[in-house]
Amino acid sequence: MNDCFVTILLGEQMNAAQLKKGESARVVALHHPIKHQERLTALGIYKNAMLTYHTTTLFFDPLLFEVEGRLLAIRKKDAYAIEVEQI
Repeated sequence: MNDCFVTILLGEQMNAAQLKKGESARVVALHHPIKHQERLTALGIYKNAMLTYHTTTLFFDPLLFEVEGRLLAIRKKDAYAIEVEQI
């Protein structure tokens, strides 16, 4: 099975990688293979979860998010596949 995935967002939808420093959003959907969805869910990223973008590293990957009071480093390619709704 190929773990590659492509996410195409249309209209007003946005993904977690598009958040600016300090912005918060609600997770609308995870556009990942099941294996990755299970990993993210175990970390606290699931539908309707709240996340806040904090910062990134020198080379802009990974991205640092706060989820349920914990800081998580998420790869940029994974953040692109997390559909969010800004609050």
